[in-house]
Amino acid sequence: MSSTSLKNTPGAGVSQNGVLPEANAVMIRNGRSTNGRLGSKPGFDSRSLSKSSKGGLSIIPEPVRLVEGTGHFLINPETIIAADVDARPEAEFLAERLSTSMGCRFSVGDLGSDSAGRRIEFRLDESLERLGGEGYLLSVAPERLVVTAPGRAGLFYGLQTILQLLPPSIFDNAAGRRDSWSIPCVEIEDTPRFVWRGAMLDVSRHFRSPEFVKKFIDLLAIHKLNILHLHLNDDQGWRLEIKKYPRLTSVGA
Repeated sequence: MSSTSLKNTPGAGVSQNGVLPEANAVMIRNGRSTNGRLGSKPGFDSRSLSKSSKGGLSIIPEPVRLVEGTGHFLINPETIIAADVDARPEAEFLAERLSTSMGCRFSVGDLGSDSAGRRIEFRLDESLERLGGEGYLLSVAPERLVVTAPGRAGLFYGLQTILQLLPPSIFDNAAGRRDSWSIPCVEIEDTPRFVWRGAMLDVSRHFRSPEFVKKFIDLLAIHKLNILHLHLNDDQGWRLEIKKYPRLTSVGA
């Protein structure tokens, strides 16, 4: 059997290693969503991102610390998005999502330009090493929303929490344009309990299109799962082409 290990993390390209004939899966380490297209999601229940039946905020997974505040942060065309230089990819991801849903262009500015008005800020702070590589802090007040993390992976998961705090229609490209969005005021501190948080797709016995797999990766990302396990070979066939062993696919597939 064969294995390929692929890791996709912020600040790094996709790498491939360990192509050996002894294992049976591909693991993709997902630190970032691949395409952000979630308009038609397989098996997606939008209620999972709404408020819980008890009236509290529903964040998946439940954060280490969550304190609800008073009021809301309003996002409209006048809202400013700013980021540290190395945090721009996550800020631009949010800007693109808001631009699509509202029909207006959001750009990302520099944190150094302290313009007046409501601001969304993405900050990197290496002194928060206690949060680990994937932890983050999220502070939402009526005039300022700030996500802070020691690394880009933490900013990415903080971004997912911001999206979860918005109505589910933020993920639907086909939904009507909105004039504004509202996020409840809250203080969140979170860091994952488990390093390996994954889900498996059996693509050896059940064919999945590339588009399906990309959407599945998006679903993993929004729920802060970081491992995609692809089951590539079984007695039904070998699904991974390896140039060194051509008969695996010419005969086994």
